[in-house]
Amino acid sequence: MIIFDTNAVNLLPHDGPRADIIRKLRQSGHHRVAVPRMVLEEMAAHRAKHYPAKYQAIVNTLDKLRDALPWGLNTPVWFRDLGSDPLENGNGHRVIIKGCVDS
Repeated sequence: MIIFDTNAVNLLPHDGPRADIIRKLRQSGHHRVAVPRMVLEEMAAHRAKHYPAKYQAIVNTLDKLRDALPWGLNTPVWFRDLGSDPLENGNGHRVIIKGCVDS
């Protein structure tokens, strides 16, 4: 059994030749490949620490969009998609842009 720690998982390019070898070993049935739960939790924590900054960036972008639009973010917007008309009534699609931060 091959067990990876956090550094091994982080340093292993997922599309590289070493990852291909590990996949082939696992697919052969002769070897098992595992990542301990603690490693998965640590990786999730490393990614989650960036979420507040990304969320704030989205809030700022929505504020800028709200300032730039001549209509509100909850206003229905109609557009015509010439390639598809799901209701087949010639009206195109109805899209409602909702302010996900406000609601």
